[in-house]
Formats: sequence, structure tokens, C-alpha cells
Amino acid sequence: MITLKKLTVLLCLFFCCSGYSQNVGIGVPDPTEALSIWKGINIDHLNQNDGTSLVNGLRFGNTATTNQMAGISSNRAGGAPLYSLDFYTANQKRMVILANGAVGINTVPSAYILEVGGTIKTISNVRADGDVIAKDLIASTDITATDGDIKATNGDIKATNGQLSAGGKGVMMNNGAGRLKYVTLSATLSVAGLGVGSSVLGHISYSASTFSAIPSAYVGNVITPNGDYFKAMLVLENVTDTGIDVRVVNVSSTAITFTNAKWSVIAIGAY
Repeated sequence: MITLKKLTVLLCLFFCCSGYSQNVGIGVPDPTEALSIWKGINIDHLNQNDGTSLVNGLRFGNTATTNQMAGISSNRAGGAPLYSLDFYTANQKRMVILANGAVGINTVPSAYILEVGGTIKTISNVRADGDVIAKDLIASTDITATDGDIKATNGDIKATNGQLSAGGKGVMMNNGAGRLKYVTLSATLSVAGLGVGSSVLGHISYSASTFSAIPSAYVGNVITPNGDYFKAMLVLENVTDTGIDVRVVNVSSTAITFTNAKWSVIAIGAY
């Protein structure tokens, strides 16, 4: 009976498999490859693989050299992550696709559709339609967030040869934990016969939403010179989160006169 069963199996294989120029076909009359199969292949049919090795997986090459094993496996026996598809090289799990479609490269994905355990490099663009959150974010050209945020939670944001912009505005580096922005302002003042040592007070306003705290303010160059402006000194006082009081002082030995002389002023602070 045993001999008859063996013979029956051999006959079935003989009729189902055909050889053509050393090619083998299973259910394929005229195979064009070394092995051609009509239907699919079932690997690990009894669900024995636990996702930790290629023992019950699809292997490539001579697996006698353990540290060179490469192939595809799946966790069917239980444990986490169950029902994953795992890709191995050098007998190390390099990429995992979970049952929910999440992909992990050099890591097992947990909360995101794609997680990478290492540095990612691209020679083209990286597009994010939402927020980009990273420990370190480094680009050799531009980093741009059109409608979202660029955040480095515990690291740096660097554009080696490009620009950093948020909403089309510039970004300043800060050695503290908060964000900084700078606002360019101008103080336009006029005096007529301002006496020696006398002064005139003016005010510059900016939106209360510009800064979240009182900024630091600095006087820049003269934008519009006029009359005896060079004999005057512009002093900033009473800086608040909504504006700056500016005072022009006659520091010369004679009375001075000028009309609509304009100085640049810069405010830098948290927002």
C-alpha cells in the first residue's frame, strides 16, 4: 500500500511537471523559466514561524552561512507584531510591514504609517502636507512649510545651503528654548529750532500680537536724512509689547532743525 501511494505521487508529479530545456513547470506545459508555477506558493502553511528568523521563510542563496541569510518571512505563530511581513538581509530584519500597512525600516513601526530607524537622505524633494516634527532636521537646500510648522523638539533645524522660512517670513536662531522674531520699524521725527540739550518725544506702535513678551529694541541707521539730523541722537525708552517711545535729543552746541528725518528701529523678541 505504501509503495502504491508513492508510485501514485510520482506519477502525479510526472504528469504535472514537465521539463523543457532543463526548465521545470508545475501546471505549466512549456515553462520558460527554471521554475514556472501555475498557481501560488504557500510558505509556512502550518503557521510555525514566530517572526524571529527565516527558518520557515523564503530564503535566497546558500543559507548554510548564517550571517549572509537573506529572504522574506512572516510572523504566523503569535506574538508581536503578528501577521507581519519581514524582510531580512545578513540574517537581520531590515524592514517590517505590519498587518495594518504600517512600514518600519530598521525598526518596528508603532504609531505612524512609516518609521525609519536611521538617517534618511533624498536627492530630490521631501513634501509634507502637514507638520514636520523632528529631533534634528537638516537639508542641503531649502526647508519650507507652506501651511504647517517646522519643529525640532530636542534638536536643531539647519538648512546648510538654503533658507528657513515660515509663512514666507524669516526665522532667527535662538540660544534659548523659545522662538524669536524680529520686526523692522521706523521712527519719523521733525524739530524746529530744538535747543541745546532739549528733546522731542515720539512713539512707534506695532501689533500687540507681534510679540508674546516685551522685546529688545535697537536703533539702526538713518533712512531719510534731512536738515540737522546728524546733530541729533535717537534714544529708545519705554519699550512694551505694543510699541516703543522714541526721543530725539539735540546733542550739538546750537539749535537744530529738520523735517521728517527717519531712523530705522529693530525689535527682537519672543512670539
